[in-house]
Amino acid sequence: MSLPVVVLFWIAGGWIGLAALFYLWVIPNFELEALNYLEHYGLIREEGRPYEPRHSWCTTTGFSDMLFFEIDRHSDHHARGETEFWKLKSIGAPNMDKGYLPLFVLTLIPPLWHRYMKHVLTEWDEKYASEGEKKLRKN
Repeated sequence: MSLPVVVLFWIAGGWIGLAALFYLWVIPNFELEALNYLEHYGLIREEGRPYEPRHSWCTTTGFSDMLFFEIDRHSDHHARGETEFWKLKSIGAPNMDKGYLPLFVLTLIPPLWHRYMKHVLTEWDEKYASEGEKKLRKN
């Protein structure tokens, strides 16, 4: 399917059309992977144990709710994957409290991201980690 799409974009716009296609393929994929990275960063789970809402980050802020169509309620998305995005709820899972935009910018500056996440992960260990997960973190 990619070849006909490339040909159509070439016919429609030449090099500018291919540049637009490149943008449509690469930039959104990069953004999706960056968000996936920040939504799961540093969280651990004991092998063989079930996934729980505490194993993914939420970033519930009013701005993120509006801009990202409730995906800031990421833990509920994992707990109830069949649920439409507008029905997702804040279910008491770990929350970064900053919103997606500031966190996305932080992921692009690794030293700042790691410094911020060090404190957030310490809090996760204290509030959410099981004893087995705390042992995994120390290793």
